[in-house]
Amino acid sequence: DGVYMPRLLLTKRLDGHVHIVQVPTARDSLNEGDAFVLDAGAKIYTWFGGSSSPFEKQAANTYAENIENDRGGKAKVTDTVDDDFWSVLGGPGDIKSAADVPVLPEPTPVGEGVL
Repeated sequence: DGVYMPRLLLTKRLDGHVHIVQVPTARDSLNEGDAFVLDAGAKIYTWFGGSSSPFEKQAANTYAENIENDRGGKAKVTDTVDDDFWSVLGGPGDIKSAADVPVLPEPTPVGEGVL
């Protein structure tokens, strides 16, 4: 297989709907108010901010499980944040509060690729 580019997806409840948006794959994208999926290839991480809603957590879990199913056993979902998780995001550090982020960030351009 070729080189895999990790991606980070934010799940945010807004106006009664949960939106899933790709954001820059960096720790600075995380915040305490939302749930996230880090697709790192063989591992698919779910990370939940301390004040993320049950709807956001459920959407993140479902999205992660769908990726796992699409990969036919070649990837596993985990909510265990390990050194690999932080390595992909540029290292551990402070996480922004929910108040420090825009309502819904602009999607990150991803260029050409296979979905």
